[in-house]
Amino acid sequence: MTEGKCAIWGTDVIEFGSGSSRSTKAYDSPRAGGKYEVETTVRNELLALSTEEKAKLTSWLVDQRGTGVEWPKISRKILSEIKGKALLSTSQRINRFFLYCAFKNIRLGNDIYSYEYEPVKNILTANPSPSNLKELEIYAWTECFDWADFRKLERVLEANALLEFQSLTLSGTRRMEELTSEIVNSRQAFVAMWFDPSLNESYEQAIEPAIREAGYEPRIIRKVEHNNKIDDEIIAEIRRSKFVIADFTCGFSKDGSEAVARGGVYYEAGFAQGLGLPIIWTCREDIISHVHFDTRQYNHIVWKDTADLKEKLLNRIRATIT
Repeated sequence: MTEGKCAIWGTDVIEFGSGSSRSTKAYDSPRAGGKYEVETTVRNELLALSTEEKAKLTSWLVDQRGTGVEWPKISRKILSEIKGKALLSTSQRINRFFLYCAFKNIRLGNDIYSYEYEPVKNILTANPSPSNLKELEIYAWTECFDWADFRKLERVLEANALLEFQSLTLSGTRRMEELTSEIVNSRQAFVAMWFDPSLNESYEQAIEPAIREAGYEPRIIRKVEHNNKIDDEIIAEIRRSKFVIADFTCGFSKDGSEAVARGGVYYEAGFAQGLGLPIIWTCREDIISHVHFDTRQYNHIVWKDTADLKEKLLNRIRATIT
């Protein structure tokens, strides 16, 4: 374990040498949000990434840790898929700012972050840069390119009376609490999956009992009676949930040449991710190679039958949902 430079951003890190294998290098980088591994064959490719691509890769690392992966691994395949991934929306970045505050146990009046000051003049440097912000993790959580990009986000928060002098205002504190309270207190797990008879058994004999054995209440929209439009009800149920299970198993086209992705599952998983909810990704083993690149990089539970799915899902819930 030595001091080194982040393979993505070039900032100061703790370098652990070999990671889980001799073909990887391991780092603990505040600018990348924490721990990660890089396959040695792609380290030079990281240097060639654009700033936007580095930001998207960093968001992926943060999300991976959120699903329970302590050391996310960056491979050539991951880099290829990250390049086609969309940047987070402003609303998603604001939500992630408050989730960062909750993660750091920020209270009303506490400084969330601070800047380096010139030792004599005790003023900010004329041209602030990432090195002037001490808490670089906040860049990772909010998908910021640099100090100037973070300053834009900071101004939005200030203009909406959510932030003042690097501290949450009363409104900002309420926003953080509203975003996290339902997540913390909820015992509900929302299930997003294909509504096809071929998957009834996987839900009834694997997903539902695994959720209940873990101490949570499953919620699947086809079993909820409602008078609203289904999209509105889905959104409401996801907001009430502590976590989401998204199964990307789907059917094939009539000629069997390609899988027909279930757009609703992707939509529901994306909405939950924007709220900062933990997502458990699952897919039957014959479909996993057809999963869209936007989600393929996440740590899916790949299952072969209902018994396999139940065991793996129960273990994942117990290991990652607290």
